[in-house]
Amino acid sequence: MGKPKYDFIIEAVHRENGRVAWARGYRRRFVHYSDVEILPRETLLKWLAEGKRVAVGRRRRLMGNTFEIQGDVALILREGKPWLINEASPEGPQELDGVPEI
Repeated sequence: MGKPKYDFIIEAVHRENGRVAWARGYRRRFVHYSDVEILPRETLLKWLAEGKRVAVGRRRRLMGNTFEIQGDVALILREGKPWLINEASPEGPQELDGVPEI
């Protein structure tokens, strides 16, 4: 079995003032993914700056470690501040536009 492509897969986010405060998703542990975890914004920014791969997706029901990936997450600068974008919809008015909100 090959190494999974992503280090964290975001399933949903919580936003405050249009910016992601924290994300709910699954972290890669060796070749498997964890149960649901909550990751704060600072950790997401740090991981992306370190080059870790993060995606938006959802777990396929009854399929274990299989996910439907909607797009990669990237870190850009907007008005001099770090901004998280979903590469499937990069021009949204809020961070990770198109990702379900909690």
